[in-house]
Amino acid sequence: MLPDGAPVMDFKLHGFGEDGYKIWELQGSQGYLVSEDLIEVIGMRLRLFSGGADLRPDFVMESPMADMRLSANTAGGEHGIRISGDHFLVEGEHWQWRHDVRRIRIERGVRVTFREKLEDILR
Repeated sequence: MLPDGAPVMDFKLHGFGEDGYKIWELQGSQGYLVSEDLIEVIGMRLRLFSGGADLRPDFVMESPMADMRLSANTAGGEHGIRISGDHFLVEGEHWQWRHDVRRIRIERGVRVTFREKLEDILR
């Protein structure tokens, strides 16, 4: 359920680690500020970085609707999630991302696709 206030349209926010390096970049087509710490995002695109001087993203998460808690560096939602990196694609529903433990949990309809050969995986 979205709040009654007017949304922020086509926005971008950045999260930084203790060392000052960017750890995430949140984009959304609409954002609703629920509280000082909670944003409801429509058309979420969350790019995650390793946190070092190399600003190349580790992977990208996309969802039609998600909640983002800024101070905790967490996000989640019941809608679909699409996570893509250089060599993989993960899709599913009902998910949560936690930066502190570098974990994404997807509870339903998970599908994983690897984009490179997995040599000798069953040895």
